[in-house]
Amino acid sequence: MCCAIRVFSTLVLWSLTVRDLGVMLGSKLSFRPHVSQLVSRCFLQLRRIKSCVQALSKDVRKRVVNSFVISRVDYCNSLLAGVPRYQLDRLQSVINTTARLIVANKYDHTKHVLQDRLNCGFPSRSASSSSCVC
Repeated sequence: MCCAIRVFSTLVLWSLTVRDLGVMLGSKLSFRPHVSQLVSRCFLQLRRIKSCVQALSKDVRKRVVNSFVISRVDYCNSLLAGVPRYQLDRLQSVINTTARLIVANKYDHTKHVLQDRLNCGFPSRSASSSSCVC
């Protein structure tokens, strides 16, 4: 068996991904599985929020989006320093979509929402800052 190792009398199977503290790490020490799952779960939450967004005020929308989406993006984001640009772009698309959801009109500009707090974008911010959209 090439995909398992025997430890005493127990057979332990290899895994392509490992999760520790909610962060997934690929077999080649890449964060691709983590970013993929994070983006997928964030967009799922955004679809759920979108179904009731018209009934919420702008303040409540900000709180809901920050609670259910941005908090996921911010969790352990300092680990993402040095990941390829295309993975950061996927996370940036989540943040841009949250801003569009807060504005609640796809034709309005979202730049003011993203810059409401000191530069919320991924590439230019420090690893310790947050991407809060409030």
